[in-house]
Amino acid sequence: MKMKSLIVFGLLSLPLLSFFNSSKKNNDEGLGEFEKKNFDSALNYFNESLKSDKNNPKILYNIASTYLFKGDYQRAISYIEQVFKNLSVNDEEIKLNAYFTLGNSYFHQQQYLKAIESYKKGLNIERSNLDLKKNLEIAIKKLQSKESPNQQKENQRQQKQPQQVANQSSTPQKNDLAEKRENQRQLNSAKTILESFENRQQNSLTRKRYQEKRSKRKLEKNW
Repeated sequence: MKMKSLIVFGLLSLPLLSFFNSSKKNNDEGLGEFEKKNFDSALNYFNESLKSDKNNPKILYNIASTYLFKGDYQRAISYIEQVFKNLSVNDEEIKLNAYFTLGNSYFHQQQYLKAIESYKKGLNIERSNLDLKKNLEIAIKKLQSKESPNQQKENQRQQKQPQQVANQSSTPQKNDLAEKRENQRQLNSAKTILESFENRQQNSLTRKRYQEKRSKRKLEKNW
């Protein structure tokens, strides 16, 4: 079955500080170039914007997102890390978008566990975000399909080995086992979040139907 595409967030516009604010002007020019998919030109404007407004998390985010669209995922991650360093306590919107972009960057690097962790952190900010939920589901499916049938057979074979052979395992093998356990723990945690999301959606739908029925009964009684 064909895997659905990841959902990506757009860029962020700067607040209107003044009509002649050069940082905002360059950022807006960058947004226009980005919409035209002129990513190199967009980066030039964003970097100019950053010169007069250093460490602005919105500009840093826009640069990160542009690198994501260019396919330079490592640079995207690097700039997102700078975003987190310069966020204020109340920058929840930027933080949410940053986790989204960070997750997508890790996903394209096939670092599915890190992508899952990023999407989870985003959902902790906005539990009802359907786009984050979709990307989390895709990352989980990718991680689950990453292990080949041959690897699964090897795991089953190792489980059937005598105990004395298992005790002779080398340190690298023990590290592999610890890594697999951690991967499974992260996977289970992500599934729990998805289940919680689905339960909230169902409860919300149930409450809505109850309110509709209650309103209908009131109307019938008043009639």
